[in-house]
Amino acid sequence: MIWLFAVGAIVTALVPPALSLADVVPPDQTPPETTIDSHPRALTRAREATFEFSSSEAGSTFLCSYDGLAYAPCTSPFTTPRLKPGKHRFDVLATDAAGNRDQTAATFFWKIKRRGKHHHHRRHH
Repeated sequence: MIWLFAVGAIVTALVPPALSLADVVPPDQTPPETTIDSHPRALTRAREATFEFSSSEAGSTFLCSYDGLAYAPCTSPFTTPRLKPGKHRFDVLATDAAGNRDQTAATFFWKIKRRGKHHHHRRHH
């Protein structure tokens, strides 16, 4: 019992009571979780798409990509340039203040419909 008491005394001596838990916690190594909060309809006629997104950690920065292009720094809301009709994809990644990047992008797929019938008359040969 005396030995246990001595070990306890040494541990207490090594950790001053003034030390808060925050000083003992290892650095943040947890990547943030990226969420797409608003997006266009899955089937739309709008040529531009606006996305709003957020991170589970305050102070995060974001990287956006659409249609498989290289990721580039972005902020929420993000609006794509005019896109052609067809299938499209948007990806966003959050990086927290400690530099941890979300390993799985938040992704949204949508399709742009052609607007009505085009008035281009086919030429008869």
